[in-house]
Amino acid sequence: MQGTLAERIRAGGAGVPAFFTPTGYGTLIQKGGAPIKYNPDKSIGIASQPREVSHVTSVGTREISLPKVVCVQGICND
Repeated sequence: MQGTLAERIRAGGAGVPAFFTPTGYGTLIQKGGAPIKYNPDKSIGIASQPREVSHVTSVGTREISLPKVVCVQGICND
């Protein structure tokens, strides 16, 4: 996931709002429910939302076979 974090920062800096990556497909990242914030009693206060999933079959005029991918948002700073 460190590569995805680096790509999210790069994408945000380049003005790319979101991109698709196979990293995280089939995990809590894709399905939702990963802890974002915990309550004082150690229960999950805020859980992640499910991510959009796609299956890429072509790029331009080329037919390709890629795994299912997860949509990830770029990270922008102020």
